[in-house]
Amino acid sequence: MNNELTIEKNKQVLITGLYQWRTYGGLIDGIPHNKMNDRILKELPNRAKKLCTDIPVYIIEPKQTPIPYDGKYPFGVPMSMPSVICVAELSSGQPVRDMDMHGSQLIVAWFQDQYALPIDHAILDKIKEIHWSKFAEDFCY
Repeated sequence: MNNELTIEKNKQVLITGLYQWRTYGGLIDGIPHNKMNDRILKELPNRAKKLCTDIPVYIIEPKQTPIPYDGKYPFGVPMSMPSVICVAELSSGQPVRDMDMHGSQLIVAWFQDQYALPIDHAILDKIKEIHWSKFAEDFCY
């Protein structure tokens, strides 16, 4: 796979950065649960902006899978998300609002079961459906 994607059926964007880490890295004891997952999702935009630049973050919602557990888990409902968080900085040579700018960019975050590359095909399809003109931000060099 190269670093070029087609978004909105005709807009070419480049993956200019890709960062990845384990979804539950640092979890020493216990099991993932809905409250932990909510916290991870809530913190993800700020973490992504620290890795990339302070531009909009688009999160592809992960599938949460119930974890069988006998009894009542004291911290929340046992649930897991895919094991790897991926954050990509995408850039286009075309601005979306101000034609005096040099291009547009967007951070896209998603979850998948293995480290990328490759990007999971289902996720890749979702990335290609992002309404770039709505979510991306223009930039100037």
